[in-house]
Amino acid sequence: MSGKDEDRALAPEGRNEVIDIADYCFGVQGHPKPQKIFSSPYLRAKESAEMIQGFLACEKGLEIVPAFRSGASFPSMAEALAQKAGGLAACAVVGHVPDLESFAFGLLDGKLEEIHLKTGGIIAVEISRLQDPFSGKLLFSINPENI
Repeated sequence: MSGKDEDRALAPEGRNEVIDIADYCFGVQGHPKPQKIFSSPYLRAKESAEMIQGFLACEKGLEIVPAFRSGASFPSMAEALAQKAGGLAACAVVGHVPDLESFAFGLLDGKLEEIHLKTGGIIAVEISRLQDPFSGKLLFSINPENI
C-alpha cells in the first residue's frame, strides 16, 4: 500500500456500516434501489460500491467515475452525473465527505441550510433539473448512528 489517501482500504467497521445502512434504507425502509451505482476511483469508495452492488444487485451494475474522486468540484461531479445517468430512474453515487454534502447542496440549488453527512451515510435527492439552475428535493439523509 502506498499510504496515499486514494489507496486507503475500508476499515472493518466501515464494511459493517455499508451493509447495515444499505439494508436499513433499501430493505427496512423500502426506498427504491438504484438501477446503477457510480463510484469514486478511490479504494475505500470502490470497496463500498462493490459491497452495495453485491447486496442490492443493481440491474445496470457499477461504474467507476474519476469525476467522483475525493476533492472533486461540484461542476465536474454534476457534468459526470448528467452524462452517465441519462435514462436512469434512480442511481447512487459513492464518494467522499465533504464532497457529497457539497454535491447534494448544489443539486438542491442551495435550498437546504446544511447537510450533515458522515462517513457511511446516505443522502437521497430527487433531481428535477441536472443543469444550471439545478433543482432537486431532499428525500432523506441517514447516517450510520441513526439506524
